[in-house]
Amino acid sequence: MKTKWLVNVHSCEAFFALPKHKRERYGIYLKPIALPLSFNNKDDDDGWNTFCKRIRKEYPVQGFIREWLFTYDNPVYAWFGRNRQRLKTLKRNVKRFISPMCPRFRKAFKRWEYKDVCQAITDVNFALILDFYYEEVVDGHIDWHSDDKCKKFYAWLNAAVYYIEEHRPELNVNIDELYETQSYKKIHKIEKQIHKLDTKYLKEMITFREYFWT
Repeated sequence: MKTKWLVNVHSCEAFFALPKHKRERYGIYLKPIALPLSFNNKDDDDGWNTFCKRIRKEYPVQGFIREWLFTYDNPVYAWFGRNRQRLKTLKRNVKRFISPMCPRFRKAFKRWEYKDVCQAITDVNFALILDFYYEEVVDGHIDWHSDDKCKKFYAWLNAAVYYIEEHRPELNVNIDELYETQSYKKIHKIEKQIHKLDTKYLKEMITFREYFWT
């Protein structure tokens, strides 16, 4: 609700103590900016339940429409609301069945593919990093520059994506080229470099695991 339709009070008593011109706009009653919320009517002596009862006495038509007709207190509205939510859930589930979340993760270890777990650990976790970056961060709404911790994670995430997508493949291409010349010493050196960098980003992923949400 827009703030112009709210009154900066935090109790029913304060709201109804206001003169009408301060709690109405064009004959439409405003609402308190905040009131206590109780799910037990007996315990609600100054919260939203009390507000609804009093407002419906003072504004019977408006109160009926705004505080009952289009709320879950109305069993008809509640029925449609619950079924609308079920329909939305079904739609989301069908969508995710056809197009599952984390597509890179699902491709990293196919059902029919044989892969040693030691290799799967790297492939699966790197795929999760890429999924999070492209599915959640690129078009997301989180301000990753809001504080120093978020900035640090965001910088690490970009570095990890660069390593997984560009630097690591380049190193593997170098290995393939060196096999043709049988430069096994150089191959071993690059393999050690890949192992070291893989371990670095896998360990850091665990350290930053709490930031993988939006």
